[in-house]
Amino acid sequence: PVTIGRMKNIVVSLLLTVSASALGGIQQLLPRPQQLTENSAVQFEINRPIDIQAPTQQLRDPQVSSELTGWISAHRGTVSGQATAKIIVELSSSVGGAEFQEEAYRLQITDDTIKISATSLTGAFWATQTLWPLSENGSVVPGLTITDWPVRSCRVSRKSLRVKKQPTAAQEICLGDDMQGACQVV
Repeated sequence: PVTIGRMKNIVVSLLLTVSASALGGIQQLLPRPQQLTENSAVQFEINRPIDIQAPTQQLRDPQVSSELTGWISAHRGTVSGQATAKIIVELSSSVGGAEFQEEAYRLQITDDTIKISATSLTGAFWATQTLWPLSENGSVVPGLTITDWPVRSCRVSRKSLRVKKQPTAAQEICLGDDMQGACQVV
């Protein structure tokens, strides 16, 4: 027979599992973004036609365009200039709320639009890297706004941290100021 205590444990476990999957890949973001605001009522579906809109200079950048195209394709979406869903990439002189502007970006995700605003192509590239862990649970990404910038003079690539388990602190952070901001991934 199932006791009330056992039933409570089952219900709590079920709720925790549902809550974790509802958060999507937000828990997978490493390093953690400087600012993150969630909108749980919104999800962007990737497995559909998506139009990538960016000034010519950005579309010629092999890193940003290939990352976006690869990300869409990996989730069974297609790139189409006729699509209603859009990824908009734009360069701006500053990103509001960013403490340091070099490589800063803002990533805004709504039902039909992913907007990347960055102060440089490098910042736009880091925004594309943020999309990968957000979509690790499937072909949707949660609605949110992320504003991020480097704390040190280097960043650790998400690809260098691809592991099935949670990375250790040594894997996700830069070494202290005694190393002059140098990063090391172990």
